[in-house]
Amino acid sequence: MATFDELTDDVLSMLRGYVRSQDVVTYLASGINATATSLSVGDGSLLGQGRAEIGDEIIYIQSVANNSVTLQPWGRGVDGSTAATHAQDVRVTYNPLFPRHYVKRAINDTIRQIGARIPATDKTTFTFNAAKAAYSLPATVEGILQVSWDEPGAAARWLPVRKFRLDKSANTTEFATGKSIDLYDPIVPGRTVQVLYTKNPSDLSAGSDDHVTDAGLPLATRDVIVFGTAARLVSGIDVSVLDPSSVQAGFFDERRQPGSAAGVARTLYALFQTRLAEEEARFRVENPTAVHFER
Repeated sequence: MATFDELTDDVLSMLRGYVRSQDVVTYLASGINATATSLSVGDGSLLGQGRAEIGDEIIYIQSVANNSVTLQPWGRGVDGSTAATHAQDVRVTYNPLFPRHYVKRAINDTIRQIGARIPATDKTTFTFNAAKAAYSLPATVEGILQVSWDEPGAAARWLPVRKFRLDKSANTTEFATGKSIDLYDPIVPGRTVQVLYTKNPSDLSAGSDDHVTDAGLPLATRDVIVFGTAARLVSGIDVSVLDPSSVQAGFFDERRQPGSAAGVARTLYALFQTRLAEEEARFRVENPTAVHFER
């Protein structure tokens, strides 16, 4: 599994392979809190007026004098990023081509796009009561893959439920989540019923959040997320104005005509769609929708 920070690093590593433009970086000579508008860096000559990045935060520099940097009064948490505390020696990147804040936002956009074809899965259980036909489900339920119940005896088998109905517009007076399931199979009272269901993937938030446990996507979708995110981001620049290097740069004509960014974006998007289709097929094989009947 890959954490939010690891996915961000993967995307940035891929994007740097298409351009020669290298980040200009220095470091914080001392830590700062979330409200400081001045800071000390290791080499102020590498910075100038404009945007810079510390961690996932974008700042706006007003002036630089030696190694002392003064920010605009509004220069913390710029462009929708969040002002935060930063420790000594943390990297400071001047005018980053792909700020981490934007990359992480694009990663979540890509996760939601993937979720339309490869949903996250989860389970819920409840005890069967012969006097009840309907049971509440979590609000996140989008579809049901399988329903089974714990058969009594030493065999410890889970028997499939063949007759059920998902109600996504249940009466909220009876079912607070607005989701319920009706069971029609003969089930032994007091036994546990398990429902395997699909849901929308969750956005990643903290840097340690991962795409399996927290987003709910399959392990093998790591590169799918990276391809999709890179395609989103590279389409926003024109690579013709940048000096390419690396093997990937062979995609470009020597003259690097305007619009070459669109060509790279198409290439990355094609890779994304190919891998997405492969993982969607794998998901359907591993999680077939249960054949069931509704009354």
